[in-house]
Amino acid sequence: MEIIENLISEHGSSLMSTLTESGFTADQAQQFLPEAAQGMSDAISGGGISEFLSGGDEGDMASTIMGKIDIESIASKIGIDSSLASDGLTALIPQVLAMMNSGGGGLSALLGSEGGGGIGHVVGMAGKLFNK
Repeated sequence: MEIIENLISEHGSSLMSTLTESGFTADQAQQFLPEAAQGMSDAISGGGISEFLSGGDEGDMASTIMGKIDIESIASKIGIDSSLASDGLTALIPQVLAMMNSGGGGLSALLGSEGGGGIGHVVGMAGKLFNK
């Protein structure tokens, strides 16, 4: 979980702000963030990125990841309504993807790279981000 902890540590205030702007209390946001990160991790390790690689954009990737997350489970774990959990994920996923995209030329550069880059490299990068 070190990568997730680093992400939360480095960008926690920004991610928390995103959640509070989406209707979360500070306490709810603090509980929701690690659960959301785990949900994104599970979605990515379950094929969220490989489906995106067929030529979509970050919006397509966010939708794919969102569709693979068990929103009801996250909501029940922290005692919030599933619509609030959905709103939080809808706000967080693009922000996390942008963070992933900001380093080393971004996802699009990785997708087009040759010689060991491409799909495997992107999946590996996402796996490291979410400790998978």
